[in-house]
Amino acid sequence: MASLECPDVLTARTPLRDPEAAAARVTCYLAEATTKLMPQATFRPNEARAGTKPLVAKTNGDEISASATVVDAGGTGSVVVMVRRDTTPRDEILARCADEHAKASCRTRPGSETLTEVYDFGAQANGAHTVTVYAYTGSTLVVATTANRVESADDTAPATRTDPPLTTDALVTLASDQALVLYP
Repeated sequence: MASLECPDVLTARTPLRDPEAAAARVTCYLAEATTKLMPQATFRPNEARAGTKPLVAKTNGDEISASATVVDAGGTGSVVVMVRRDTTPRDEILARCADEHAKASCRTRPGSETLTEVYDFGAQANGAHTVTVYAYTGSTLVVATTANRVESADDTAPATRTDPPLTTDALVTLASDQALVLYP
């Protein structure tokens, strides 16, 4: 993990207009959160995203993303987090989840304005298992993905562990933290 000064950078719900400050906040949050959620893991560069460092956020316009290959006793997997501005109406998200052919389940936490869409289809025929969470708070969308394989550009990497390195609940916790609300 990169050495980074993090004091006061995790102040929740503080809009950040400086992309570098926003990337620093995402990096600091991920350093803290992933250590708690995966205490035995080591994080390596994600080879599918050339030039990146493990869980060090990079900016691309209003989008900030970070990723890592995760190695622990369970094997090798991946984690990708992206934060961007989004103004999808809450009713539209809820309608997607309520549709009889919905591909996601929606969750809210008591006392929280964050709405999460969870996509988890279980393991595919080749054993690959990916879970993706979309967390909406204010005008912020956080997309967090974990998989039981490394990320590959052509999406054909084989499963290298039984389950993703983060449980669905842990991924929801990671994605819905107020420290990632960059656009309240």
